[in-house]
Amino acid sequence: MCVKVFVNKIVKDLYILRIDDDEIVYFEGLWEIPEKITYNAYLLLSDDGCVLFDAWKARYLNELVEAINKVADIRDISHIVIHHMEPDHSGCVPGILSEADFKPEILAHPMSCQMLGTFYGVNAKVRPVHDGEEVNIAGRRLRFIYTSWLHWPETIFTHYLDGGVLFTGDVFGGYSMPLSIFDDDEKLIQEYLPHVRKYFATVIGTYRQHVLQAIQKLTNTDFGVIAPAHGLVWRKNPKRIIDYYSSLANGHPEEGKIAIIYCSMYGESLKAARFVAEELEKSGLKTVMHGFTDISRTNLSDLLSELIDSEAIIFSAPTYESDIHPTAHWIAELVSKKIPSNKSIIIMSSYGWSEVTGKKLSMQFKGAGFEVKDIITFKGRFEEKTAERVRESVNKILTSKSQ
Repeated sequence: MCVKVFVNKIVKDLYILRIDDDEIVYFEGLWEIPEKITYNAYLLLSDDGCVLFDAWKARYLNELVEAINKVADIRDISHIVIHHMEPDHSGCVPGILSEADFKPEILAHPMSCQMLGTFYGVNAKVRPVHDGEEVNIAGRRLRFIYTSWLHWPETIFTHYLDGGVLFTGDVFGGYSMPLSIFDDDEKLIQEYLPHVRKYFATVIGTYRQHVLQAIQKLTNTDFGVIAPAHGLVWRKNPKRIIDYYSSLANGHPEEGKIAIIYCSMYGESLKAARFVAEELEKSGLKTVMHGFTDISRTNLSDLLSELIDSEAIIFSAPTYESDIHPTAHWIAELVSKKIPSNKSIIIMSSYGWSEVTGKKLSMQFKGAGFEVKDIITFKGRFEEKTAERVRESVNKILTSKSQ
């Protein structure tokens, strides 16, 4: 196995240990990420021992041990801080414990301390930390901040006060394997931010209100570096990634961007989607289309990424066995959970003998807080009379934009 590993200094006594996972295809076994992902751990050095912040996937244990030994003796690790127990960050912890001559003390949320036993069966020396607690570890001052539900209930941040570094776990991270460690290059950032948006939509989106709560808790926290568990380290302008996450959590739209989703078994829902796209584009709006048909289907991760900053959503789907098409149903559930509801929706639905999809989708989206502007149903073919209804719906979008 040949993977890229980076060992770089962040501040005078702190190093990032980053590995690029170029073998992964589906993050969490679900989200398509052809851009891949990094796992970032951090090692804090002192004369009284070393502190390891998080780890990597278990399969990369040998590489992590080698990376640690480049800057310190692994046997000098006196403490391990776990920000999040998901195995892409904690998987190597049992191996690190077995490598050390003595067992490092683990500092984590009380729930994480329990999870160590249930996940890995390790009998470790653990120390539950409390929200706002400040400790002196290996001669370094650390303050712990609870950030529950980002995106598990046991997540925390750590503020390394002496170095001005904020370790944030999954929050403020992104997909891809950036060519740099830091946010120093503007072109690189422009390439990276769409991967952040995609990561937010798929991983963090359900808990977007907790993102805003966590940001609020940082109001009086003084730091110059944000060190997440995935992606770039932000040292040039850490406020930029905070503001970007805040914008995503609030669902701030890109002006004039309309997302169109279609599920089509035999082409009629696709025709409807293409027609509405043409009508929107005639009015100068930008459309992004994502479809699921008998010959192709979109990348679900990219679909959610495009939805999060759209102004409105067009959803075109057929009826299937007197119900919502299963794929459309699944997508609607994800949209309801992952995407901010400050977007209007137009539903288009085809049917053969029993029209139920439009009503059921409308109920689902309204229940999630979305405003359903219109429901357009048509029996059999997409014909001119339906096209006229689409034009009327487009006018509703244009009217709402002008108000």
